[in-house]
Amino acid sequence: MRASSSFARFIAIDWSGARLPSAQRRAIARCVVERHDGACRVTALARGLDRRETVAWLAERAGDGVPTLVGLDFPFAYATPFLDSLGVREFGALLDYMVRSAMPQDIDAHIDRCARWWVECGADRDHRTRRRVERLPATSRAESPLRALRDGFVGPRQVGKAAITGIAALAALKAQAPTVRVWPFEDLAGASLVLAEIWPRLALAGVVKSDAAARRRYVRALGRHGVPLRPAHRRVAATSDHAIDALAAGIEMASGRWPLLDRRTLPAEAAREGWILGVCATQPATSPSARQ
Repeated sequence: MRASSSFARFIAIDWSGARLPSAQRRAIARCVVERHDGACRVTALARGLDRRETVAWLAERAGDGVPTLVGLDFPFAYATPFLDSLGVREFGALLDYMVRSAMPQDIDAHIDRCARWWVECGADRDHRTRRRVERLPATSRAESPLRALRDGFVGPRQVGKAAITGIAALAALKAQAPTVRVWPFEDLAGASLVLAEIWPRLALAGVVKSDAAARRRYVRALGRHGVPLRPAHRRVAATSDHAIDALAAGIEMASGRWPLLDRRTLPAEAAREGWILGVCATQPATSPSARQ
């Protein structure tokens, strides 16, 4: 297991399940933070790439020799009961399944299958549709990747679409860059670039990211805490809640406060469901809700 301190570069990406590339380019934001001698420096904060271009950009980073941790804000897997219903036993099989499901001719059938299972197992049995990590206090307001009904995905960010397109993107990236590894599913030995699931709200705490004034206050606070931004980066952060998500998560990743936990310390379900970077594995699921 690689320690988080072994990385020199941290990339946080606010993903999008939008259908049109033009909408993807508005919504997908990326932040690059470099750490040297304990100091963090934001070297990029930008939008403008669609999903395919983002995968290609990450593949280039995987080949440049800089040890990099990448956080992506979509679920890397479903809850175990739904994986069982799909006949998917391990992460590699899930990647294969989602690549097929993300094809235009198959996506409606996959959504319908999600919807039927949601109707059967959701509602008052919602715990079956949520991964274990989503039921912990720190993530009590996280969205399940299986938020689907017969009339399409629901929820404020339609996280189901992000999950489908995102997992397919993981498979595409691994095909382009074989030294990419996905935590916590895979052994990280020999990895040039490690992918981890993030939930930016954990980094933003009480910041109302949809409020432009709150975004500007957050940026000023970063400067007071030793992470000043270039004027161009401040402008991007002030005008986009997607960019604030990426910025906050990237800085938190570089700070060391979100360590890559050893897979052996995680609950057994994490081997199939995945885990969110920065969430302690030992929190009791029944304790009061923590950060919102």
